[in-house]
Amino acid sequence: MSRMNLNVEILRRFTNNWMRTRVFKKRPVQPLILSYFVTFRCNLRCSYCDYTDSMYREKYPEVDTDYAIRLLEICRAGSPSLAISGGEPLLREDIVDIVRAAQHLNYKPITLFTNSLLLPEHEKLLDYVDFLQISLDTTDNAGQGAIMDHRKFTSIVKENIRKYARMQQKKRFKINVNCVVCENHINDALGVLDFARVNNVRFTLAPRLINEKPDAALVGNKKYEDLIQGIIAIKQEDHTVMDTYSYLSHIRLFLSFKCYPWLTPRIYPNGELLYPCHVLNYSTYDVLETGSWNKLEDTIMSNHGADVDCNKQCFLPCYLEVSTLLSDVFSSLKELRRL
Repeated sequence: MSRMNLNVEILRRFTNNWMRTRVFKKRPVQPLILSYFVTFRCNLRCSYCDYTDSMYREKYPEVDTDYAIRLLEICRAGSPSLAISGGEPLLREDIVDIVRAAQHLNYKPITLFTNSLLLPEHEKLLDYVDFLQISLDTTDNAGQGAIMDHRKFTSIVKENIRKYARMQQKKRFKINVNCVVCENHINDALGVLDFARVNNVRFTLAPRLINEKPDAALVGNKKYEDLIQGIIAIKQEDHTVMDTYSYLSHIRLFLSFKCYPWLTPRIYPNGELLYPCHVLNYSTYDVLETGSWNKLEDTIMSNHGADVDCNKQCFLPCYLEVSTLLSDVFSSLKELRRL
């Protein structure tokens, strides 16, 4: 399947999902993005990240290369696009093999989330990804060092972004710089946005979450609300900001929303799928043991039905952004075309 056809496949699924949520309500939505956490190991200890807890590494050990690729083969029948996350995915020595296999399986687009510290050792993967999402929460060396528990993090990552930004056109991928907004450095997000603009990369942001809920220090915080409103205004004039208008509006005031977690099924490093998401976790399924995406979906629908009633309002971007896209199909199609 060609690159263009795969983009069309996502748009077709999106339109079909809009119909299912409006008209054919007894039919489940179709996944758009497979979220594959290839490891829970990490070379940082970010203050806002739960995955630094050793419990995750012990409970969800990584499968080896062959099984990781087999997981991608099974899940390709269910999802047209892929997000590879962690932990830090580049700690896997076989990460290039995994991403190469994903491209050969015609996932499109392929996004890889990384802190970029190990990217110079794995540059070959740039031949296979479409989006590289790199974490940078502030351009201030001391501030970022405290967040990441790594004194030289900011200078290394900024240099990596500059270096790999120059490769985007030749290698045919795009960089997103993702900023997590915390109470003590709210306005630093604007500095990260400026850095992204100057280096011809794209910008996304997310509020700090605690146990998947918005940090109470940001709720009702006028400084935070003004920041998001300002970024919405910048987005109207500047293509650097990639977050959707709907997403930005929701995280500004933490508005309630109808969540469709099955749009982004999540696979953990050991090959388990937590349905419908790790927050609700009605059931856990071993994808490798099931062996077929169609069989997996049939079992899930038999056990749980088509609809998921969630009042958790966890505000994880992977669920919030794709779910709110379904609220305004015409505006959303314009946003999706920017991919």
